Amino acid sequence: MTKPVEASTALAFTPAEDARYEAIALSSQLSKSIALPAVYEAAKLALAKCEELDEVANWADKAKALAAYARQRDDKTLVNAAIRINARAIQRCGQLLEEIAPSKPGPKPAIELGAGAGPQFQTRGTIAREAGLSPRQQKDALRVARVDPDAFEAAVESPTPPTVTALAKLGTKPSTAHLHGRDPKDYNNALHGGGAITNFAKDCVRHDIASIVRGAMPDGRREFHRAALVAIGWLEKFVKAVEKEKSMKTPTKAPVERVDHTIDEDERWERRLSRTCAGCGCKSVGDDRRCTKCGTVKPAPTRGDGR
Repeated sequence: MTKPVEASTALAFTPAEDARYEAIALSSQLSKSIALPAVYEAAKLALAKCEELDEVANWADKAKALAAYARQRDDKTLVNAAIRINARAIQRCGQLLEEIAPSKPGPKPAIELGAGAGPQFQTRGTIAREAGLSPRQQKDALRVARVDPDAFEAAVESPTPPTVTALAKLGTKPSTAHLHGRDPKDYNNALHGGGAITNFAKDCVRHDIASIVRGAMPDGRREFHRAALVAIGWLEKFVKAVEKEKSMKTPTKAPVERVDHTIDEDERWERRLSRTCAGCGCKSVGDDRRCTKCGTVKPAPTRGDGR
């Protein structure tokens, strides 16, 4: 298939149509198994020498059109060649964009285009847009250009070359400022493990222990007992690890309030409020309202509802 001859100067083709026709013409060379390696190597050299962003972007458009055409023909060899050419074209776009300093806050240098045109600001974004690259393509190109050269070559020359999106992920550097020097894996484990501990503690106090034991079958009670022993062993190790951490201050051991389901809510509320000593400020007040450290007796609290 050849590109139609223009009948007049009024007949014109869009860039996408031009790329499609040129890709079909190029496919006639690439479709020959003998010529394919030579043509691919020539394309690599041509892209490496390209210094104009719009020219490289045009190569990328041709490669995408060629890949679509090859898929219609069910030619996997030609598809892979087109994907490799597209990846190298996008990489070259990113390399050329990196040569342009990113815009900074403040006044931009204006370029006069002539009478009536008004000044325009030439930035990396405007130059990429003029070359036909969308904002997404610009970001992908910069990310692909940041991929380690050896890793890029290994990926592109693999039997199944990756897409531009997959290559862009290789060049994405996630921010680690919020980790404050911590290992990302450790931070991720802390998020999930800490959340599990917190949820476990919240869930435990919601269930009546005596009711669980009464309602469970014998096999279930044995299974719950084994699971509880495993949890206790793990939690003891966790507490020891936290207390040994240098950056953590070992908290003063205070009596842990345990939910007693044999008492009513009023008595439980009074016990909860009576733990803090009014004399020394510690939380060692017993159920008799007497502080075990200083001996101060705390008066009974008064509820807002008059009881």
